[in-house]
Amino acid sequence: QRTGVGAAFIDSVMRAHMVEDGGRRVLGIDNDHFGLGRGQSYTFAWSIYVGGPDFWEFINALRVDWGANATIPGMYSFWRPEVNPHKALMEDPEKLRAYLQRKRIDIFSLSPWFEYYSPVKYWQPRSEYKKLIQGTMAKIRAVQPDAKFLANTETFLYYAPESFFKGTLPAYWTEAKGILPRGPKRPHDLSLSAAATAVIDATPWRDSVFRDAKGNAVIDLHYAGAYKDGGVNLKLYPTLDNYWFGKFKEMVDFLIGDCGYDGIYIDSFSYYYSRTYDR
Repeated sequence: QRTGVGAAFIDSVMRAHMVEDGGRRVLGIDNDHFGLGRGQSYTFAWSIYVGGPDFWEFINALRVDWGANATIPGMYSFWRPEVNPHKALMEDPEKLRAYLQRKRIDIFSLSPWFEYYSPVKYWQPRSEYKKLIQGTMAKIRAVQPDAKFLANTETFLYYAPESFFKGTLPAYWTEAKGILPRGPKRPHDLSLSAAATAVIDATPWRDSVFRDAKGNAVIDLHYAGAYKDGGVNLKLYPTLDNYWFGKFKEMVDFLIGDCGYDGIYIDSFSYYYSRTYDR
């Protein structure tokens, strides 16, 4: 009752791969997707902290040791100008002022998600997107001049229209035009056929897509339910030298340089539940 033990995993491979399990008195860490070349070595590094029973005592010790004892700004809110209640609030400055005074929001992450997902429609041209979010910023800053704004971005999913795949997507998906209930037909990981993979491999995306054990590209259908044109999400990972990394940097340049955001919100930053078999 008077003591606690915490484990901090330091090396990036374990932190990227690990899945935790356990309970109040048991801690389990699994890494079931680790490969090592012949004659090579790798060291998993972690630290054990023994202290009191309070979880925050452990976290505060880490903050001090890692030089991360900084104040996190906030309050923080995802803000959706296309739908109520946020849409209605922005039409009435006095109601918006009262709402923000009560909520004390300092940072606003603005929808729609850039070039990924919109709750109203599947896609927005950049000119339309820019007009919407700059109008949102202006209305909020009119009642709260010090507000900060972040763009909502997705790290591992990027919209691709049905036409991109040149007729190689599964028939059940294209016939339904993306409108499918959640379940096995809307998986997070769908391995494409060799023909569909060949289409991707003829584009710059070839060095950025997730691959299954056969080398075929993997896409995500789970979050594509809003794409009424039958489009899907390419499933991607960034490296310092691949196409997706360059594309993402270009997106950030547009969002901050052209749209005027203060920063970027990045979703799904860790891929511990997503594995690729290429590199």
